[in-house]
Amino acid sequence: LTGDKEYLAVNYPKVVKLLEAYRTRYEKEFILKDLDRWCVVEWPGNFQQNYAVDIREGKVCHEPHVSINAYYIEGIRTANKMAKALGLPPYRDEAPLIEAFHKTFYSEKEHLFRDGTEKEHFTFVGNSFVFGFGLCDDPIFEENILKMLKEQKMSALSFFCTFPMLMGLTRTDRWDLIRDALTEEGTWKRMLREGATTTFEGWGKDCKWNISLFHLTMSYAAIFMADVDLKKLFFGE
Repeated sequence: LTGDKEYLAVNYPKVVKLLEAYRTRYEKEFILKDLDRWCVVEWPGNFQQNYAVDIREGKVCHEPHVSINAYYIEGIRTANKMAKALGLPPYRDEAPLIEAFHKTFYSEKEHLFRDGTEKEHFTFVGNSFVFGFGLCDDPIFEENILKMLKEQKMSALSFFCTFPMLMGLTRTDRWDLIRDALTEEGTWKRMLREGATTTFEGWGKDCKWNISLFHLTMSYAAIFMADVDLKKLFFGE
């Protein structure tokens, strides 16, 4: 984002080391499964929308699920972007992972992605990652996501889901929906009413059972109000 190649060069090997740990321990046929540690997507239970995979901390999550796999692909894409900026060969080919992702989770009938592999269950939270990271070019899928957003609103998404969703709206030039999302009574405006300054972890103080007002998590929404070229910032366009 800043063009600091020295910083990038220091951190690129660390990023690759982290991704390789997932690749060697948990990736099977290009899909992550059998996760025996925290599954990265620990959003509050009241925001999970009955997500059909048990992702509770402290247990093995044998079932592959859409959120962690979408994040994984985005991580690999980011590593490839870092490598390109440093004049290095790509970390790895993304195409087989995206193909396996669609084969595992996508429903041709519903034009949505399943939460996991054991039930035909589709959530706004699960699909927000797919939309945010641009992992599906089906226009009907995009229509379905935007319909979910209009019906459930941005306040239905917790911290991990919100940034990808706002990125997806940026990528598709839906500036009107970004404005609507951040002017909802239950999102940014609620944070301000409850005294948010530079740090805030959720849309509100009662959104998470272990809420911390000293985390930066939701303050990133300010980026989408700033006078910057967001498409250039996120996508290099």
